[in-house]
Amino acid sequence: MNTIEASKSLFRKIDELGKLHGKEVYYLSTSVVPKERKQRLTEIKEKLENGQKIVLISTQLVEAGVDVDFDIVYRDLAPLDSIVQSAGRCNRNYNIQKGLVYLIQLKNDKNIPYHSIYDDVLIHATKDILEDERLL
Repeated sequence: MNTIEASKSLFRKIDELGKLHGKEVYYLSTSVVPKERKQRLTEIKEKLENGQKIVLISTQLVEAGVDVDFDIVYRDLAPLDSIVQSAGRCNRNYNIQKGLVYLIQLKNDKNIPYHSIYDDVLIHATKDILEDERLL
């Protein structure tokens, strides 16, 4: 997610669904104190390494320097370099034949896209590139 506000909102919704379906849902952002973040990351990595399926809702915190490996990544629209970094968390260890990365364009309750925090030029360039490749 592009913002802490968006990530917390999505986490609340997904966590409720996860509990209904017996799924573990984790949250990471810079709003989580470093000691707790480290503990959560350790737990997340252990579960993933043991083949457990979990859901992680996060900000860009996991884009670089965090070694986690998911089969599927959903990413809100952002500049291309951020999308590429997020995609790097998908099938990172080649545990499956093909990972999936989905790009979505989320809006807040005022119908404003969360990607509006970025420069319009970067977002338009990203859209142009991805639309040319039929990826968006």
